[in-house]
Amino acid sequence: MTEHEAERRRVLGEAYRERVVAIAEALVESQDVAAVFADAAPCYPDGEDSGRDYCQIMLLHCYRRAGLTDETWTDGGGVWKRLGLPYTLTPQPADGVYLPKTKSGRWLHHMAVFVGGDAGEHDSIDGNTAKGIARKHRRGRDYNPRPFYIDAQPLVDAAIDRDLADTVPPPPGPDTSPAPPPFPVEP
Repeated sequence: MTEHEAERRRVLGEAYRERVVAIAEALVESQDVAAVFADAAPCYPDGEDSGRDYCQIMLLHCYRRAGLTDETWTDGGGVWKRLGLPYTLTPQPADGVYLPKTKSGRWLHHMAVFVGGDAGEHDSIDGNTAKGIARKHRRGRDYNPRPFYIDAQPLVDAAIDRDLADTVPPPPGPDTSPAPPPFPVEP
């Protein structure tokens, strides 16, 4: 890979990650949970009224709207498992945050969109909170075990590969176009 190609991939990757965060930020403003369900979980036609927690569905919606996946929600297994996403120790914006339990041991099974920070303290955008879709600031030490971070990079890489495949010109080869017609000869 050339230096130019690597830089292009880096810029595209940042753009995809920024798009995921921007979509999540817009949801904080709109609180449009119905759109989240309609897009990412059509299996729940009643949306939020289905009684279904939607934190992972919101994360999937953000990935779908950003162009990272076409997957829709199905019960069981979690978003990152179905999408084949690994854990990461160095989260970046648009990665997932998984909070298994509180420090006191109460189960949460909660997911959010990582916005910034690090494994010690982070900001996220969460669905299914007491305030609907909200921005949160968390300290890792307040959870036991500490939050897990889910790496969105495989989705980002696949989207970049798809984009670059759509824009790469065909390789040079023999010219098979028909010859131009001869110029008319004047008598």
